[in-house]
Amino acid sequence: MAYLLLMCRVLLLLVFLAAAVGKGRPGSLDRFARSLGEYEWIPPRLRRSIAYGVVLSEAAIALLLLLPRWWWLGFALALLLTSAFTAVTAASLVRGKRTTCQCFGTSGTMPQGAPHLVRNFLLIGAAGAGIAGWMTAAPGGVSPTGAVVATATAVIGAVAVVRMEDLVFLAARAPRAHQQIGGRS
Repeated sequence: MAYLLLMCRVLLLLVFLAAAVGKGRPGSLDRFARSLGEYEWIPPRLRRSIAYGVVLSEAAIALLLLLPRWWWLGFALALLLTSAFTAVTAASLVRGKRTTCQCFGTSGTMPQGAPHLVRNFLLIGAAGAGIAGWMTAAPGGVSPTGAVVATATAVIGAVAVVRMEDLVFLAARAPRAHQQIGGRS
């Protein structure tokens, strides 16, 4: 369980740090606030405050996941924030709205859809597993080799989460590329 806890902690720390830094860069925060206009139920006067609140929450989650006594709160906030993102995305899809993802501070080329929901559910699962791991973790350390494997797995997972739209795009193009290569032989 200690390795799962480490993996979930590093994964969520990196994902929320990337989100906070990506959206918090000069210009990106303004773009993020403007993108909230795609959700017509958010009053224009609140968009900037919500954008700041989201970025500060993401940064707080990353910070809490660094602090051993506060991991549980970092996991709980990650669970709540990601659940809120998932609910907003699902509600938009149900209404037929195809909003863009500003998750990591860049304007997504892919409208939000099933891949975004799957990604969010995986992050919710990681936060839930982190809470469970924190609650049941027995005192003691982890082996250096195990820690390296858990951390490397988390880093790979975080990169996949942050670059998910690119991976979906490449996966969608792969069959066509394979057919073109096969057709030329």
